[in-house]
Amino acid sequence: MYTSQGPISSRCSTGSGPAMIQTHFLGPHPLIRHYLARLNVEGILRSHLPQGRTGALNHGQAICVLVHNILASPGPLYRLENWVAPIEPGALGLTTGQKGAINDDRVGRALDALGSPRAREVWFHLALRTIKQWRLSTERVHFDTTSVTFFGEYTSSVDEPRMDTFFTPGYALIFTRGIGIQLLFFRVLFVFEATNPLRVFLL
Repeated sequence: MYTSQGPISSRCSTGSGPAMIQTHFLGPHPLIRHYLARLNVEGILRSHLPQGRTGALNHGQAICVLVHNILASPGPLYRLENWVAPIEPGALGLTTGQKGAINDDRVGRALDALGSPRAREVWFHLALRTIKQWRLSTERVHFDTTSVTFFGEYTSSVDEPRMDTFFTPGYALIFTRGIGIQLLFFRVLFVFEATNPLRVFLL
């Protein structure tokens, strides 16, 4: 969509003589930056990712630049440095020096940090921020992958799996035989009559 961003500067002729036109590419980036700031994405990432060797950019800033890239003009990481070159640094919330530090290696380190065990709380805090900022009703939107596993003999169990479907407000319980099957349906209860082990997924 925004893969061809044009030259950074060009020459032209005016009534007063030659002139230089300086191009500052903004595109959709101020709008993307507004929502990233409203969600406090950079702050949450900075607080919950191991920083290590970051240089001019912290991991939160690097990942936010990647979000800009994915939303505006997705492409391979090795092209990221060329993609960001003509964009005005302020449109990304960066200084000139920080923009110059953007490359595939830097963003790759940030993605490694995002995949670390310490980053598990990032998604919770982003979801919580989203709920608060847009005042989402959690009566309808609720996602919880907490699971409980039971082991033992059940007198009512049968050899062949049987599924009965019930409707119930607020919860979805899934009983599976052997391999847990995670079916996420709001306000629906699926019951699989099964033998051991019995696995219950709570929403």
